[in-house]
Amino acid sequence: MILIKVGTEIKQIKSIYYKVGNEVKRLLVKNKVVSEIKDFIKYTIQKLLAYDFAESTLQSMSNTLNFPNLISVDEVTVDNGNVTYTKNQDNVTVSVNNGTVSRSTYDSTKYSMYKEDYRDSSSNSFASSISCSSGGYSGTLYESGSSYVSSGSYTPSDSKTITTTQSGTAYALIYGVGGEGNWENMPPSSISYNSDGYSGTLNLVTYTTSNKRMNADGGAILGDWNATYQGTVTKPGSDTRTYRQKYTGYIYQGGYINYYKYKINIKYTIKN
Repeated sequence: MILIKVGTEIKQIKSIYYKVGNEVKRLLVKNKVVSEIKDFIKYTIQKLLAYDFAESTLQSMSNTLNFPNLISVDEVTVDNGNVTYTKNQDNVTVSVNNGTVSRSTYDSTKYSMYKEDYRDSSSNSFASSISCSSGGYSGTLYESGSSYVSSGSYTPSDSKTITTTQSGTAYALIYGVGGEGNWENMPPSSISYNSDGYSGTLNLVTYTTSNKRMNADGGAILGDWNATYQGTVTKPGSDTRTYRQKYTGYIYQGGYINYYKYKINIKYTIKN
């Protein structure tokens, strides 16, 4: 029986693993220590590595560590969560998961959502950005593309020149023998025009008189007139258009971000 002291403990050696090149060999220990075992005991050493995984928002992490002349991985422990490892020659890949939260911070933009919204206007005037709230999310949306007509129509204003005639009868009262007063009801200097949506003022261009005569009781002189009027009339335009502007962007909702840290200890044996 072969006994060795590890720390304060006395342990019995039943078998020894050692590495020759890339091959791991096993030696069974019986009653005497052969030269190979003596060399193994003399030229191997067990070490302890403390390794910290960098703080991360990932609860599961892994890393590959290299141990030159590695013979065996004896023990791997972690301060929280679970730890597993795989050995490939001198490389050991350690994976940790299910750890506890080391700290939390509040992030006002932790959750994001793409949003589209629209605004309507009769004047085709829009803000470059708008505020948006939806389902607990909030933020600012910005103009996307140009505005467009979503409904209605536009008819421009129009104008044209109108020439028209009017006729009437004027009169002048007679005073005494051969006395004649001022003529009344002569053509006005201008008239109003309103037809088919066009409106405006027509001015007197010229007029003629004819058929002077006495009225029935002889108290007045009558005369017919024909007048020509001309002017520019306008028809106002019609604009019932509704303009629409599209806004797009991301809106956000806050939340807590959890961070995780792991500290592992690796006991391993190498060829010294």
